[in-house]
Amino acid sequence: MTMTGSLKLVCVLVGLTFVLLPALTLKPAAQANVMTTHDELPVSDLVVDSCVEPIILQGRFHVVTHVTSDQSGGFHMEAHMNAQHIRGFGAATGTIYHAPLAEVFAVETSGPPPLEATQEVHYDLISQGVMPNLIAHTLLHITINANGEATAEVMDTRIECRGSSDAQQDDPTP
Repeated sequence: MTMTGSLKLVCVLVGLTFVLLPALTLKPAAQANVMTTHDELPVSDLVVDSCVEPIILQGRFHVVTHVTSDQSGGFHMEAHMNAQHIRGFGAATGTIYHAPLAEVFAVETSGPPPLEATQEVHYDLISQGVMPNLIAHTLLHITINANGEATAEVMDTRIECRGSSDAQQDDPTP
């Protein structure tokens, strides 16, 4: 699958970088520091894959991140992300695709960087018609050095194409 622009950015930022880097700004203190952020990330993207037509995506992601740091420089982070009105439109057929997504990411560290983190993200593009559904599995990995800088980011995406929503409704097997 080829992702351009905002969808790839959302996967990387929300999956790891977006979630981890704000936590690194909290300094060790005598008591816990707490930071909460609310972000809306616009999605305007093109997804291309060999099993379906190119799909134009539009909508937004809502992300709420809670980070608590401790006096040893460690932190606990939890991020809640959900798709809000993300719809895709088939470039060739006009087929409408829905992109339901609700993920929770959690990371805990016992001290300040360096650190590494890995997160798996699953998302679907569900067709409203006879075109196949696109099921994506993305593995994200980031390495952060002692200065709090991301020195390596890896994103590996695997795609499955499954029967259309119409075919699944007709098929009695789970």
